[in-house]
Amino acid sequence: MRQGYSHWRVGFAGTAFMVVSVISCGGRESGLRDPEPAPPPFPSDFQPLPPLSEPLPPPADKPGLAYLRRIHTYLAKPWATFLENCRLRLPPGHALNDSLLATRISLAIGRDGSLQAAKFTLQSGERDFDQAALEIVRDAAPFPEPPREFISDDENVYIEWFFARDRRQAGVATAELRRIEWEARRAVPKFLAAGDVSTAARRLARDLSNGVAGKSELYLELGRAIAVAAIREALRDRDIGTQRMGVVAATVARVLAAAPELRQIIQSSVDVALRGEAIAAIGAIGDQGAGPLLVEIMETAKGSGVGGSADNSAAAARALAAIGKRDIAEATVLGWLEAPDRESKWAALVVMAEFSVPAAVPILAGFIADSSQPRPVRIASCVALGTSTTIQAASRAMKGLRRGFSESDAGVRAACVRGVVAAAQGRVRSRMTYWSAVELMKTDRDERVRAAAVLAAAYLEPARFYKELYILRREKSKLVLAALARSLAVAHGAEAVKLLVRLSRDDDPTVRRYAAASLLERKEAWAQDALAQLVIASDPEVRLAAVRVVDDATALAAFLDDPSPVVRSAAFGSIVRVRGRLATLPQLANMISESTPGSAVRPLWAMNWLNPRGQ
Repeated sequence: MRQGYSHWRVGFAGTAFMVVSVISCGGRESGLRDPEPAPPPFPSDFQPLPPLSEPLPPPADKPGLAYLRRIHTYLAKPWATFLENCRLRLPPGHALNDSLLATRISLAIGRDGSLQAAKFTLQSGERDFDQAALEIVRDAAPFPEPPREFISDDENVYIEWFFARDRRQAGVATAELRRIEWEARRAVPKFLAAGDVSTAARRLARDLSNGVAGKSELYLELGRAIAVAAIREALRDRDIGTQRMGVVAATVARVLAAAPELRQIIQSSVDVALRGEAIAAIGAIGDQGAGPLLVEIMETAKGSGVGGSADNSAAAARALAAIGKRDIAEATVLGWLEAPDRESKWAALVVMAEFSVPAAVPILAGFIADSSQPRPVRIASCVALGTSTTIQAASRAMKGLRRGFSESDAGVRAACVRGVVAAAQGRVRSRMTYWSAVELMKTDRDERVRAAAVLAAAYLEPARFYKELYILRREKSKLVLAALARSLAVAHGAEAVKLLVRLSRDDDPTVRRYAAASLLERKEAWAQDALAQLVIASDPEVRLAAVRVVDDATALAAFLDDPSPVVRSAAFGSIVRVRGRLATLPQLANMISESTPGSAVRPLWAMNWLNPRGQ
């Protein structure tokens, strides 16, 4: 073991002798060692100073007390040995026995306990005394690894250690542990890079508490980085529910940086629905590099067949279209539709229920008209034809769909009417089809058909539809009433709004929710006012729609404690909409720092701050 020696030569009664303090490099052993030759004997009247009593005990609530006590075991014994050498071998009046001597050394200790730096912050004026303390510190290293909570932003823990000649000695009572924290502009990127979103948010909140004057753009950028990191963190979580909230947040907030996590979910998740949502999110965020993966998904999902995950092909096709590769998706689906095998045809029909392929209109119309086709194919063809109809092909498509209105099979009738709804939502109009839908709304015995007919009529002729509302006054089917509530999002006239208000109080939760969602879509002031009154509704989905239109930040604050996490986050989004991102940034930072990593609500806070309108 390496040993360090410090020598002090002093004169006494005309005779020279040496005081030697022997300190091991690890600070675990220390003691006195007589030099060769031995010093001459002390004078007969030599009286050493009395020994020092034990240092004062530290207060029980001293910050970092446990760790300081561990450091004390490395420093106390060698320092006590040095003081004892001076007491026993030097005259009481010698400079090293001056009871006023004291020095303070700042220790920078790394995560692994290594001594990164040691420097004086207070010196005694007696060089040998100060150097003895410094050598003890250096020889005692390495120290115990510091607890994580005491580590500064530069990865060190800092301790001020006081070395005194009096009773204080090198005790814990006079030691101080401190952390160095950078300002947010340095700290936030560091903690985000380490995956510590909570600490990054806490640091931003601390800086924001001092005001944002002159730093608004900097703080907004740091806020965006924290919000994005919170969403990506949720996507990496093991809990499927948290991942799902992360996918929703990435989609709504258009977080392109989340592309790696979304691709990982697509490639590895065992949840088929979650994979489909992640595929849709890839398109929403505009992940241009995902083209090959999306093509592969289409081909792989096609093989799942009826009842499998072929619907992920539709999500992949829509995502391809969203990133500018619609031609690839259309060509692929059209090829399946024209293929001789049933599996390929079925996969094409599943995709076209949600993805438009205009070139397929003649084929689909032919399937509907061909009574020899299997029933599932004809039903799927009705929906696919409506989705793929364009204004240019409207006449042929609507004729084919109206043909299905007279089918004896209610399933085919309902599917063809739903096809009309899809076409009308794509701005395709047909007066003849409108009157056919109204007739079904009046007379068809199947509630599925009547429900689809209500939607078809409203979307085909929104300015005329309110005149037909009298037909539905005695309607008892909740399925039809739910469709009516949906349809009134587009129907013109004050009567439509009045009816929506009434439906928003229906005893059926589905009817209430559709009515609230339709009120949210309407732009009339009194529709918004009516919806705002529903913030006291017992149904959380109704409250969710209602808080979206409330403009009073104080009133909205009450909903930050709502039992539903979705309502809480939506209320925060409305507060952001009213007050602005900068004003609500401290609130975001606090909410993220106080929420648990893996909490499903954390990505929702981030989403509603990034995109408070959810558009």
